[in-house]
Parts: sequence; C-alpha cells; structure tokens
Amino acid sequence: MHSETILCTQVVQEIFGPAYTAQITINFIALMTIMMQMMASERTLINALGIVSTASAVLGTTGVLMCSAGDITIERPVVLKAYNIIELSYASFLSVSIPLY
Repeated sequence: MHSETILCTQVVQEIFGPAYTAQITINFIALMTIMMQMMASERTLINALGIVSTASAVLGTTGVLMCSAGDITIERPVVLKAYNIIELSYASFLSVSIPLY
C-alpha cells in the first residue's frame, strides 16, 4: 500500500511539478505587485480594503496549494516539491510568506 502511494506521488510530482512551480511564482509576483501598489496608492479605506482582500486571497491560495501537499502516510512522509527545491508544506508556506511582512 505504501509503495503504491510513493509511486503515485512520484507520478504526481512529475506531472504537476511545473504547475506547482508556476503557481508559487505567480503568487509571489502578485504579492510583490500588491506591496508596490500599497506603497504607491493613496491611503484611503477603500484602497486598503481592496489591497487587503487581494493579498488575503493570494496568500490563501498559496496556503491551500502548499499545505495540501503535506504528510499523507504514516510510514514515511511524502514530500512534493516546487522548483525541485521548496517542499510544499505548512512550514515552507510560513517561510515563504512571513518575509513578505
């Protein structure tokens, strides 16, 4: 059973690895754009609400993507990676999102 899970994980990593990488890249670029917009925009409540809601949505989608790729087995943790470097997990989500603050 566990070997089937590992095999399926490897297939998923091969197929969806570029999609995970692209999603994280796009979300990072979106957050950087939101921060530049926040610095350049006028300080009004309407502008702030728009920026906060957009940033929350981007962080939410990044969190769902990265946290849903967590441990799914008991014997040996299964790890999916983006860029073949960044492990997709809750801890890596925090390490990516916290420096943005």
